[in-house]
Amino acid sequence: MKKNILFLILMLFLSSCIEIKEVLKVNSDGSGSLTMTVDMSKAGSSFSQANQQVNMTFVKEIQDAPGRADSVLKTCPGISSLKTSSEKGLYVVGFDFKNSKALNTALYKLFKQKKSIFKPDFIKVTKHKTRQMNFAPLLKKYLLKTSSTMVSDMLFQLIRIESSFELPAKARNVSNIKALQENEGQTIKMKYTLYELINNDFDYGISMTY
Repeated sequence: MKKNILFLILMLFLSSCIEIKEVLKVNSDGSGSLTMTVDMSKAGSSFSQANQQVNMTFVKEIQDAPGRADSVLKTCPGISSLKTSSEKGLYVVGFDFKNSKALNTALYKLFKQKKSIFKPDFIKVTKHKTRQMNFAPLLKKYLLKTSSTMVSDMLFQLIRIESSFELPAKARNVSNIKALQENEGQTIKMKYTLYELINNDFDYGISMTY
């Protein structure tokens, strides 16, 4: 069994990782669009074999996301232009939102949670500021049903995430010191692994004024 696990780990490191890209585009009136893309096409059968060794619940959640979005976001107030796809290992969910309230209601639905006045906004968009909370604890609870193991930790390091914020104007202040600025300060990016996120090695929270 140990030899099989070591072989699996080696195979995963030699293969390409899972890439997750989130793009939040913000307009000057507080509306915008959100697109989430997960590329598992390069991972081949590696994660299918990994599923036999560790709990890979989050992989199934990713695969189910487009279908879930179709069912819960079509009638979500303030959400329009919903686009989903699930082909050849590429999973995409994208939509336009009217304001922060609509965006957060949609995100809570995707996370299988009910939004209430007592629960914080994941993302807050105003005329001159966009803020994203560090919701890694919720993500960890949602994705991971079992405790961390050496094997699962190595797998999580193979899952790379890129979060991009496309602002309506040049950023005057960015709170997260690990954030990168592109496009003359109108695009803010953060890059990290799933392992860094769920182990609090990377602060996902960020506030941008413009």
